[in-house]
This record gives sequence, structure tokens and C-alpha cells, in this order.
Amino acid sequence: SRIISEVGAMLIIGGNIRWQTRVLTTSIVNELESGVISMAIALGVILVFFAVMFNVILISLQSGSNFISNNTRIKISNYFIKKEIKNISIDENFDFINSFPISEEFSIDLSEIKYSPSKEFELVVPKFQISNNNIIGITGHNSSGKTTFLRLLANDITQDSGSREISKGSLVIESLPQRPLLFKTSVFNNLKYALNDSKESKETKISKLWFIAEYFNLKEYFGYPINLLSRGNQNKVAIARSFLMSNISLYLLDEIFVNLDSDSVEKTQLLIKNFKSLNKSFIIVTHNVTILSNLSDNNYNFNKGLLNSS
Repeated sequence: SRIISEVGAMLIIGGNIRWQTRVLTTSIVNELESGVISMAIALGVILVFFAVMFNVILISLQSGSNFISNNTRIKISNYFIKKEIKNISIDENFDFINSFPISEEFSIDLSEIKYSPSKEFELVVPKFQISNNNIIGITGHNSSGKTTFLRLLANDITQDSGSREISKGSLVIESLPQRPLLFKTSVFNNLKYALNDSKESKETKISKLWFIAEYFNLKEYFGYPINLLSRGNQNKVAIARSFLMSNISLYLLDEIFVNLDSDSVEKTQLLIKNFKSLNKSFIIVTHNVTILSNLSDNNYNFNKGLLNSS
């Protein structure tokens, strides 16, 4: 049974040379075979102690626990980040936009949609259509139905009545809500999450991540736990992570410009325009009509649950 265990693996590759390659687990086996039970138990206790402490440190780093100071957490995170990218050649002139594929054709047609989550509110969409290479802006007062409409498009909720037709090749929707879900880990790990399913080389993945981090001035925060960032920087991390995903056809953006400085707003708008050239589409919910005037092809307005063309 040893040859399929960690101890057996160490023995097979020559990991039991005293003072050179011997490790705690193989030492425990040696002491047991020599009949020195007390030493084997002592080494086992030491092994368990290190295992527990290592897990406590990792959990503290990920959860934002006060067990470790913020500065220590940042230093530890930066150490592992540097170790991860140490032997990777990062392309400083990486062509970010052209590293993404052209999206397949799709269309979504809604007709006579009604949705009533309560007696006090009813969402009504007489007619709505979106296809590739399109940016649609949606405005409206608070609680007028904008976010509910995005959830309906994302299939988070189902209409009570009406027609919903999707013609697609490979339609993948990315929803970026007002309060995006960010993991309780470092900025670097939050961004890297978007690349987990990518089949690209590690060099390409890291070059993409490096580019978007520099673009939004996030590199200096790589090792920071996400909870230490301002709301504006958290928004930038969420936006950057969404634009790192390679197979998205339609982006549903709900008030993503809130808390962003003017420079980040301009950069986000430019990114949206460039991604549109890749046959991607966007539905942007915002109260900022100036932004929509710079971006959108068509605008809609919600008034007490009713969608109207502007």
C-alpha cells in the first residue's frame, strides 16, 4: 500500500536519505519500524501541529480574520503571487482586445412579458430585442424595474407570461450587479478566478491579467485582501474580472459606474466600445445619461415597471 501513498511516493523517488531528503512522514515510518514508538508519536505531533498552523494561516488570509495583521497578510499574499509568476514571461505589449475570440451570432426577442413578484409591482415588457454588436442603455427611477429586468434576461427569474425567444450559436451571459460578488481573498486571486476555465497557456493568462490590472491601476493591490479596498476599487476589480472572461457574448451591467473616478469611467467606456467590435453586446443600466449618450445605440426607460423605448 505504500507505493500509492505519500510516504511510499517519497521512498520511491529516494526521499529517505538522512539529513538530505528525509521528511517527517518517512521519519515516522522509520521510527515505527525501529520500535521507537515515543519518537514516532513526537514526530507525528509535530507534523499535525504544522498542518494545523498552515491551515489556520491560509484560512485567516482568505477570510480576513484578525488572527494575522493586514500587513502580514499582504506580505504573505505578495510572496505567493511572486512565486507563482516567477518563471512566467509576461508580454508588456500584450494585445488584450485581439486575444479574445469574435462572439457568435445571437438574438433575444421578448414580447408581452409580464412578471409580478408581489401585488405592489408588475414588470411589463411589451417588446424588446437585442443581438450582436449592440449597446442598449436603460434608465429609470429607483425601484422602477431595471434590475428585475436584467435578472429576467439572465434567467435568474422566469416571467409569468409572454414570449421569450433566443436564437443563438453559443450565448454566454455575464451579469455584473450593483453589488458584485467578490471572494474573500486577494485581488490577484479574484482576477485569476476569471481565467480558471480558459484553455490558454499560463503565459497568456497572466499577460491578460497583468494588462487589465495595469489598465485599472490595480497592480499595487495584488496582495490586498478584497475587504481592504475602497468601494471604488472593489468595483474596478469586479469590472476587470468580467472583462477577463473570454467566452461572453452579452454583458448585463447594473450601475457599474457608481463609485468610479472619472478616469476609470472613461477606461471602462473605452473597454466596452472595443469589446463591441468583437461582436459582443451590452445592456447598461445607469442613471448617468451622459455615459449612455457616449455609448448606447438604443435607449429604453422604465416607468413604474413598464419598459418604454426612449
